[in-house]
Amino acid sequence: WTGQVAPVRGVAVALSRIGPAIPIAYISAGLLGLLTAISFGYNLLAPWLVIAYVLFFAAMVLGVTWHRTWPIALGKALASTPDGPITPEIINLFSSRNERALTLFEDAILILLIFDMVVKPFS
Repeated sequence: WTGQVAPVRGVAVALSRIGPAIPIAYISAGLLGLLTAISFGYNLLAPWLVIAYVLFFAAMVLGVTWHRTWPIALGKALASTPDGPITPEIINLFSSRNERALTLFEDAILILLIFDMVVKPFS
C-alpha cells in the first residue's frame, strides 16, 4: 500500500519466520479435528467428514507447497532490491495470475470447509 520496499521487507521477514510452522500447524489441526470427531462419536466415514478430509488435504498441500515457496521467492527478490519504490518484479509476485488463482482457490476451500462443517451435507 505504501509503494515502498521497506514495509514489504517486514512482511517477508514475518513470513520467513512463520513458514516453518505451517506444516506443524496443519498436522496439529488435522489431529485435533480427528480427535474431536472421535470424542463426539461421529462416524469417521460420514460423507460430510470425507468431504472435509479432501478439502483439508487440498488446503494442506497448497499451504506446504505454494505458501512455502512464495515467501522464498519474495525474499530473493527483496534481497537484490534497494530501498525505495517497489519494483515491477515484486509487484508481479503479488499480482501474478498464479498468485491470484491460488488465492481464490484457497478462499474457496475455506468457504467450502465452513459450509461443510455447518451444513453437514449428505448426512
